[in-house]
Amino acid sequence: MKTKVKALVAILLTLVMAATLILPSAAATASNHKQYKLYVSLGDSVPVGYGPNNTTVRGFKRVAFAYPALLADTLHVDMVPLARTGFRVQEIRAMLDVDYTGDEYLFKFGKEITPELITKYKPIFKREVQNADLITLQVGMNDLFNMARLYATNVIIEHKGDDANVTQAIHTIELEDDGTGAGSLLSILQLAEDLGMYAEAAAAAMEGLLVGYKGFVDNWDALIQRIYALNKDVDLYVVGAYNPLKKIKLTSSDPVAIGELGGLIAHLLNATMKASKYNGQYTFVDAYNVETYDIPALTDDTFQDQYNTRVHPTTEGHKYIMYQILNAIPEQ
Repeated sequence: MKTKVKALVAILLTLVMAATLILPSAAATASNHKQYKLYVSLGDSVPVGYGPNNTTVRGFKRVAFAYPALLADTLHVDMVPLARTGFRVQEIRAMLDVDYTGDEYLFKFGKEITPELITKYKPIFKREVQNADLITLQVGMNDLFNMARLYATNVIIEHKGDDANVTQAIHTIELEDDGTGAGSLLSILQLAEDLGMYAEAAAAAMEGLLVGYKGFVDNWDALIQRIYALNKDVDLYVVGAYNPLKKIKLTSSDPVAIGELGGLIAHLLNATMKASKYNGQYTFVDAYNVETYDIPALTDDTFQDQYNTRVHPTTEGHKYIMYQILNAIPEQ
C-alpha cells in the first residue's frame, strides 16, 4: 500500500513543479451589483449541479440548487444552462467553433453525449454566447483525470484483456463514472494493484495526466479567444478548480486523506488560468475551498458506488461558489 501512495505522489508532483498556491478570497453578500440581461453557464459537471441530492442531471438543464441558478436568481437575470458532465476545454471549444475538430476523444467522456445532441446544441451555444452579457466558465479537471484513467485502463486491457473478470471490473467502473474521471482513476489504480500491475498502470496514468494537461494548455487560450470573438463585450468569470479527491483515504482508519494530493493538480490548473494572457480581460474566481462530501475509503466496498456523486460540491458548496462569483462582480 505504501508503494501505491508513493507512486500517486510521484504522479501528482510531476505536474506541479511550477505551480504556486493560490489563496481563496472571502465570500460576499448580494447588494446592488451590475445588472445583466442574459447569463450563460459553461463548463462541466460542477456547474451542471451533478451530485448533490443524488442529482444525475447531465447538463443543458437548470438545476435549482446549482450555483449558476443561484447566481441567476440573485442577480434577477435570465439564464441559459450550457454546462455538461464530461466536458473538457476541447468539447466546449468544439461547440463554439465549427472548424475545430479536437482530439480523438472528443465527446467520448460523459454519458448520453450523442451526435444528435451535439448537432442540436452547437447553434444554441454560438447564439447564446453571442447574446450573453454575463458568462461563467468552470472546466479543467476532466481534461486531466479522464485522460489519466483512459491511459491506465488501456494498459490493464493490453495485459489482461483476455480475462473476463477483469473486463467486467473495468466495465463496472466505467458505468459508475459519468465523465468526471477523478474517482474512477483511483478505482482503476486499485484494480491494477489487485492484478499486480500497479507500477505499469501508475506510469500510464502519469502519462495520461501530462497529455491531459497539455491538451488543457493548448486549448485554454483558444477557447477564451473564441468566446471573445463571438462576443467582445461579455463579462466572463472563470471559476477555478478545487480538489475533488480531498476527502478520500486509503482506509477508513487513516488520519490523512491521500486525496489531498489532488489539490496539487487543482493549483496547477488555477495557476495556468491565472497566467493566461486573457486573465485581466476575464475575471478569475477562486473556488478552491468549496465544500465537498465525505466519501468512503478507497478500499471500502462502497467506494465505487459513491465516488462519482461525492466528488462534487455539496449544496452549501454551490452557495459558496455563487458568493465567490458575486463577490467578483462590481457593484453599480
